Amino acid sequence: MWDRKMMGKSYLFLSLLQAAVSMEWTINTPSEVTAQRGLCARIPCQYSYPSRLSEITRVGIWYHGENWNSQSIVFHSRVHSNESPRFHHRTRLSGDLRDGNCSLVIDSITQEDEGPYHFRIEFNNKDSYSFVPVTRLRVSDFTDKPSIFPVETVEGKTVNVTCTFNTTCKGTAPTLTWVTPTDEPLSVSHSLTQWGDSLTYTYVVSLTPALKH
Repeated sequence: MWDRKMMGKSYLFLSLLQAAVSMEWTINTPSEVTAQRGLCARIPCQYSYPSRLSEITRVGIWYHGENWNSQSIVFHSRVHSNESPRFHHRTRLSGDLRDGNCSLVIDSITQEDEGPYHFRIEFNNKDSYSFVPVTRLRVSDFTDKPSIFPVETVEGKTVNVTCTFNTTCKGTAPTLTWVTPTDEPLSVSHSLTQWGDSLTYTYVVSLTPALKH
C-alpha cells in the first residue's frame, strides 16, 4: 500500500514538473499560412523560454516535413551549410531570436514547399526545445500581380504612371521593367509603406508623350 502511495505521489510530482516546464517553453504560430507560387511566404513566430537562459547564445532551426532530421532543415541560424540544398539561400529570419522572434521567410515559393514546418531552439549550455504545434504552408496560384494606374496622356505634357505591388515579406522588392517606344531614359522613383504585416511598393515613372513620326 505504501509503495502504491509513493508511486502515485511520484507520478503526480512528475506530471506537475512537466506542466511547469512546458509553460516556460511556449510558441505562438498560426496553424496555417498561404503563399502564392513564385512570391515569398512568411510564417509569424514568437517563442518564450526560461528566463535563466536569457544571456545564453542560441541557435534557431526550422524543419520542413514530418521528419525532424538533418535532411529536412529549412533554416539554420548558425551553420547555413546544414540547410537542405533546396532551401539554401531562400530562407531567413525576419526577427531577432534574442527577442523571442522566430518568424521565418521563404523566398521564391514552389509547390514542393507545401507541408508542415517546425521550429527548434538550441542553447549553448545544451538546453533545447522542439516546439509544437506546427504551421502548415499552403501554396496557391500567382494572382497578386502589380496594379498599374494609367493617366490621360497629352503630347508634350509630362505625366506620371504609377505601379504598386503588395507583399508581406521585407527584402523582396519586385524588379520592374518598363518598355517604351523610345530609347530615352525614364525617370523612375519608388517608395515603401507598411501597414501591419502588409508592405506596399510604389513605383512612379515620369514620361513625356510624343507623336511617333
